[in-house]
Amino acid sequence: MAEVAAQTRTRARRERLSFPSLLLGGAHLAVLSAFALAQPLFDLFSKNAEFFAVRRSSPKEIVVFALAVTFLPPLAMLAVEALAGLASPLLRRVLHLVFVAGLTGLIAIQLVKRAGDHSSALVIALAAAVGIAVALLYLRVPPARSFLTILSPSPIVFLALFLLTSPIEKLVMPEDVNAAVTDVSARTPVVMIVFDEFPEFSLMNRSKKIDADRFPNFARLARNATWFRNATTVSHSTTKAVPAIMTGIRPQPNKLPIFADHPDNIFTLLGGSYRMNVVESQTSLCPKQLCGDDRPRLTSSGAKPKEASLYSDASYVYLHLIAPPRLEERLPSVSTAWENFGNEGGTQTSISLSGDDSRAPTGHPEVWDDRGGAARSFFSSIRATSAPTLNFAHLLLPHGPYQYLPSGRQYVLGSLVALGKDGDSWGPQTHLVVQAYERYLYQLEYTDRLLGRLLSRLKAIGLYDKAMIVVTADHGVSFRPGDRRRGPTRTNIQDVAYVPFFMKRPDQRQAVIVDDHVETIDILPTIADVLGISIPWEADGRSGFGDEHTTRVDVSGFVRPLASVLDARDKALLRQIRLFGTGTTMPVLYGVGPAPSILGRPVSRVRVVGAGSASAVIDAKPLALLRSLPRGSRFYPSQVTGRVSGLGAGRPVAIAVNGRIAGTSTTIDSAGAVRFSILVPEELLHVGRNPVRVFAVSRTGIGITLAQLASA
Repeated sequence: MAEVAAQTRTRARRERLSFPSLLLGGAHLAVLSAFALAQPLFDLFSKNAEFFAVRRSSPKEIVVFALAVTFLPPLAMLAVEALAGLASPLLRRVLHLVFVAGLTGLIAIQLVKRAGDHSSALVIALAAAVGIAVALLYLRVPPARSFLTILSPSPIVFLALFLLTSPIEKLVMPEDVNAAVTDVSARTPVVMIVFDEFPEFSLMNRSKKIDADRFPNFARLARNATWFRNATTVSHSTTKAVPAIMTGIRPQPNKLPIFADHPDNIFTLLGGSYRMNVVESQTSLCPKQLCGDDRPRLTSSGAKPKEASLYSDASYVYLHLIAPPRLEERLPSVSTAWENFGNEGGTQTSISLSGDDSRAPTGHPEVWDDRGGAARSFFSSIRATSAPTLNFAHLLLPHGPYQYLPSGRQYVLGSLVALGKDGDSWGPQTHLVVQAYERYLYQLEYTDRLLGRLLSRLKAIGLYDKAMIVVTADHGVSFRPGDRRRGPTRTNIQDVAYVPFFMKRPDQRQAVIVDDHVETIDILPTIADVLGISIPWEADGRSGFGDEHTTRVDVSGFVRPLASVLDARDKALLRQIRLFGTGTTMPVLYGVGPAPSILGRPVSRVRVVGAGSASAVIDAKPLALLRSLPRGSRFYPSQVTGRVSGLGAGRPVAIAVNGRIAGTSTTIDSAGAVRFSILVPEELLHVGRNPVRVFAVSRTGIGITLAQLASA
């Protein structure tokens, strides 16, 4: 018996010697976690420091975030191991090997994804195989464990490189830059609005004037303003384009949208004499001494706390790094905005289905986006004061997500997306891309409605005539299947480059159209020219009222001759008119689809044949609101999505709501399923139940025929 006990003790001693101790195993987990999680995120955020700059993360928040990413995962695993070890040493060893395999698998999946475009099944299989193999190697080959021990300093090294040697250093250890505030004699109030993702020709009719029927408030502004009709941006990136507007200086590499990198700007130019009423959404250019530390940002009033948003958004970024291709397609894009990825740019709250802003849960949880409400709050903050005031706001409209109807109501966002894999390209599904264009124009109509509120506010407080009003945008956006959304190309440069630029001088009464080419770097010099101010730094731009004008379009270093881009802009306008008409003429916005001639007709006036074997299922979110639309709802089921069985992709379908044909569409193949997305005019919807039917559409010698699809 004693001999057996001695052998047991010897075996246990050998096991303890051969398997790493709890702390040494924790160091190994920290190494693997650093390579699997911390280093990939640090590398990505080092190249995109705007992730922190846009949300105005403090040095403390960035450091705490970096420490959490580096040490919390291995510490959590170590704690789980320690608790398991109290119950069974064998259980601790098994858990440790599972953690080793899992972390190694995460490293492998990122390497496999970088190596090529493989199927999800292959990516998962290879990552799992590598994870298991490394865990077995770790268990049976002591040098493998020794190698991890040698790498123990790597988490500290990655952390130090991220905080001290990357562009993040400017945010962690900001330079002490004092604003060179200028005293000016000007007393004219200034109201400046910068919109976002706004191609100028969206406003135009066939004669290249403002389409007053569709955009009455832009037309209203233009009647008393100077419209620089050929203004182009200098960058397709908001964090480069907005600083260029505010400084008059072309974007420079490695500059963040912060005051330390852009100390000479409109705020310091006017700051010695002007009061500041400033709301920045994607930049932080106004220095603390002028705008304070706690100035608001134009995001949703229900936005997550800044810290929660930081960690939530970082988690979505990491999921994109490790998700197999098929799963990654279902994740929210992280390349179309800098924050709130889980909401595709909005804010996750509950729908307010009542007429107030209570946001009370109502049984229909969905994304509520309150960019409009935040804009209205800014308009209300504008006051007529004895001291001249610069009222500035960068509004994230008509920027996506596209979920506003012209009335200001919002609609349930369908699961079908037209974006390609990288988020800055459109997929090949023409119908979805055109529908995204259509939804953008609805949101632009709502943007026009907001502009009307601003103009009415300025009239009401007596500032409209006295003030200089500047309305512009950072850059445009393109809607072309298979092409880039914003990154300039030979085929989309006209969509991305041209932006609106309106300036109403104090007491201006007449409409003026300037067709000379100006750039967004000319906006600040034009403001200074009208105010009679000399800019005390070397600006790249020139006043739009001067004689110097460039004959080339330069967007983010992509340069094209002005004449060719102007010609392409005119063709883009004609394409828009061909798709959507102008004003109230056909085809109106809801007329996009394969059978516009039947829109609005009662089903009884269209030939309907017996139902076949095909069936349709409407997605749960729009269906819930169609079945019970509450009174006073600001959330409408205007985008109806679903799937069909028994029909292939590329087949025309129609939807009837309350007995009338509400919209038509084309089925598409989406992840192996045949699906559809149709936009429904809000005028066809009413409180309570809205019966809906889906039809297959066919053309015969006697016209259009509908075949009702059975409800699956």
